[in-house]
Amino acid sequence: MQLEMFDTGSAGDEVGGTDLEQKKELCKQAGGQWVSDDPSGKYGHCSKPIDESDEALEEDKSGKGKCPDSGCISKRGDKWRIISNKTGKLWPQHYDTKEKAEAALDAYHVHN
Repeated sequence: MQLEMFDTGSAGDEVGGTDLEQKKELCKQAGGQWVSDDPSGKYGHCSKPIDESDEALEEDKSGKGKCPDSGCISKRGDKWRIISNKTGKLWPQHYDTKEKAEAALDAYHVHN
């Protein structure tokens, strides 16, 4: 997996930002590589590989997550809520129907 840290190009330099050589050095110090399609090399970004095995990024998919046995969707008052299987905390969204909450959770899993 690549973590792409995009640069603003010269716009930041004109308002007191970091100059190009400093950006490249900071990128190198962070373990990244400066990537640029611009022939001048001025416009680009720092690309740094990250370790996907980092525990902070992994979700427990063994069925032993933070959701109760009844599932990760729960009715609270007159709204349906989603419980995070990673933290056990409620998502901030409120859904009018269980089906809408299920659709939101399904959409989340498509992207994660």
